[in-house]
Amino acid sequence: MIPTTSSRNGTILIIVAGVSSLMAAMALTFLVRMRSDVEESQAVVREVQAHIMKVAACNFIMESARLGWDPKLPNGTRSPIRREAFGWIDVRDGRPGPRGEDGQRLGPVDDTGTPILGLDGLPKWDPWTDLALADVERPAKRGLMYVMRRPPFAVSPRVAVNPITTEGPDAFKPYMSEPDPQPFQKGMTSTDFAQAYIRGNTEADLARYVPSWFRIWRASPASFVITCGVGETLGFRTWDEVVDAGEIARFGYSTNDGRTMFNFHQQQEVRLWYLVEWSAHVASSDYQNIQNEFSPKTVETYLQRPVNTSQESRSQGKLVNPVGTIRMIQRLLNEPRFW
Repeated sequence: MIPTTSSRNGTILIIVAGVSSLMAAMALTFLVRMRSDVEESQAVVREVQAHIMKVAACNFIMESARLGWDPKLPNGTRSPIRREAFGWIDVRDGRPGPRGEDGQRLGPVDDTGTPILGLDGLPKWDPWTDLALADVERPAKRGLMYVMRRPPFAVSPRVAVNPITTEGPDAFKPYMSEPDPQPFQKGMTSTDFAQAYIRGNTEADLARYVPSWFRIWRASPASFVITCGVGETLGFRTWDEVVDAGEIARFGYSTNDGRTMFNFHQQQEVRLWYLVEWSAHVASSDYQNIQNEFSPKTVETYLQRPVNTSQESRSQGKLVNPVGTIRMIQRLLNEPRFW
């Protein structure tokens, strides 16, 4: 039987439809696979970023122990008084810290920078450091991390601000005609220098925005529960915390809508928990361990020697940590009761 023209056309249409369906199925599979790869990559990025938040939280704990406290005044400005601290366990007498040079507690201040006193007549603790509060009442310290448009005191990466010219009347004269380092922001005048250079632009750079945060809950004088997170909850544990902090507008302008959005973000984000312990111990100023990176090892890894001597060709290669160390870091596989 010889096929007619109409039957041949029908066969071609069936073949074309089948091939088109096959191509559509392959394209759909490819798109689904690409979306799955993107989601898996985002999960890896968030996991890595959460681990970076662990490092940031440990640095915050160590620096808060010693470098000093710059309390925020009730009017929203910063206190001109920056007080040095002496450790979460005071290195002078072993009492719980942080305490200032006078041995008094470091905590909130009034509009003049004067410490606010409690019922016992002594300065108050910051609530998140106050171990006298019950565990259920003690809040956590929340820290948001993001890339700023221009950090405070950002300097220009320009290397030779004052190059030595080889021609003209100023040839080979090392003049310091321009300030070094220079502010990153160009075209500054003396009028806006303090505003633009010192304060910077602390708004989030949306092009590189990754919602990262950490929370620190003080469990004992020197131990802390760190929560590292990457997600849009911004470190709030519950919706009630959002309401108490007056941050409803971040999630919606009505309570019901905001709660729904907060719960959605909570399900999407990554959270890690750690128990860490701070120690006041630091390395001796004459302790060096600068050969441990080299391989093969040609010298003893641990050496005790003076920092600057005529027998040595270099001085201390790594700075001694002046604010203490993190003695222990323990990963918590389950969500702790307080954090």
